[in-house]
Amino acid sequence: MKRYLIEVRGLVEGVGFRPFVYRTAVKYGLKGYVRNDSTGVFIEVEGKEKELNSFIQSLKDDKPRASEIHFINVKELEPLGYDNFKIEKSSESDEKLPVIPPDLGIC
Repeated sequence: MKRYLIEVRGLVEGVGFRPFVYRTAVKYGLKGYVRNDSTGVFIEVEGKEKELNSFIQSLKDDKPRASEIHFINVKELEPLGYDNFKIEKSSESDEKLPVIPPDLGIC
């Protein structure tokens, strides 16, 4: 069992990224949480190494169409034994970064 803290920066707010992370984590049987603040999305996730690696690859390959990933940082931590995976409430930061969503077609 391993636990990773994954930081994702880019256009990941207001584009369905956290629900995507939740669905992907559940798909791979992972536990932990996802939350965002003004700098990006933070994911703490636990599971077997193979599933964790598949999860990280899926973040890159299967991300929502409107999202854009500029940076992913992965740090290994000691496992905590999370019971499930959840979307945590967003945290607010003093330093706001502007979010400009992509111009998408209606159909």
